[in-house]
Amino acid sequence: MHHAPPREDRNTLTAATEATLGQIDVETELRAVQLATMEIEDIAYMVSLLAINAKIQAAHAGAAGAGFSVVASEINTLSKKTTEAAETATKSVSVLTRTLVRASR
Repeated sequence: MHHAPPREDRNTLTAATEATLGQIDVETELRAVQLATMEIEDIAYMVSLLAINAKIQAAHAGAAGAGFSVVASEINTLSKKTTEAAETATKSVSVLTRTLVRASR
């Protein structure tokens, strides 16, 4: 005859199962943030290339391209800020991932 584990054991088992499922959810979300951050970095790089191209085109246009050159510089600045923010997010995710791994041991 099979007997159910004592109530205390069931509560411990339930808590452990919920903690494990919570950890899986956190790992999944951290991975999603990592992927999104990588995509943001890729976009920032492409925007930076576009800004460089815009500066070249503005230089070819001479005086008529001066205003466009200013816009290209601002786009480049935004690209750099985006890259820096993505790098900060990447570092934070790495710290959280290491913390999660240590806590699961």
